[in-house]
Amino acid sequence: MGSIYDALGEYLQAIECHQQCLNIYREIGHFGGIATSWRDLGSAYHSLGEYQQAIECQLQSLDMARKINSKHRELNCLNALGRTYVSLGENQLAIEYCEKSLNLAPKIDNRYGEANSLVILGNAYSNLGHYLRAIAFYKQSLDIQQEIGDRSGEATSCRNLGNAYRCLGQYQRAIEYSYLTLASLQKLKQSWAMQFKLGNRCGEN
Repeated sequence: MGSIYDALGEYLQAIECHQQCLNIYREIGHFGGIATSWRDLGSAYHSLGEYQQAIECQLQSLDMARKINSKHRELNCLNALGRTYVSLGENQLAIEYCEKSLNLAPKIDNRYGEANSLVILGNAYSNLGHYLRAIAFYKQSLDIQQEIGDRSGEATSCRNLGNAYRCLGQYQRAIEYSYLTLASLQKLKQSWAMQFKLGNRCGEN
């Protein structure tokens, strides 16, 4: 229910559900669930723009992930913290957290998490005005997203590359990546339409 409310943009209701989950997981001593609930709470608070509250939740999740030695959860927490610090304008802190996640990702073969780390690093450096460095990170993330078939991430990286080239005054390159963004979004739309059709067929059976 919390995830559904998140998807609907009903973040206060999502927070209520995630908090109930957290209470139950604490009661039964399910540490993985506790870490996940803290992460989900942090995500909902981030979406509300309550970044300090989001960071508190994300740090709780990170602490629990490390206690139970869940490296994938740890990586996700590090990226979430990096993303929130970018939103706060604390770009140096964002870089520190994402460098940690980027170092961890290859050790656990988490290509999706690695691509996310690179995107957030690119955003932090772009905010600092270091556009060439941001472009290098965005291109690395784009290579991984194309490799693993992450159309949504591919569109995000292309859009970020277009924005970075625009800031550098390289407008032709910016236009090229804008077209690539559109192409990625169209492919994503086609993929969703196909999944919807398949879902309907399964329902008919």
